[in-house]
Amino acid sequence: MEVGGETLETERIVVATGSDGRVPSIDGLEEAGYWTNREATTLTELPASVVVLGGGPVGIELGQFLRRFGVEVTLVESPRSPA
Repeated sequence: MEVGGETLETERIVVATGSDGRVPSIDGLEEAGYWTNREATTLTELPASVVVLGGGPVGIELGQFLRRFGVEVTLVESPRSPA
């Protein structure tokens, strides 16, 4: 792979391009304020409690990260339709 004019060689390459959080349409969310995963991982002060919307890998990791620092965490996952 060539990056910035330099050739990099390795057995495996992971291209992690990042992602954008999806903000659900919930009445009052805009007024209450929210973080996406980007803001949550760059915070400088810990809140007393948070509600994490989404029980996928990012939501679980974020909840665990905050809980380990003493934040009270409530995880909310939407029901999935049957397969």
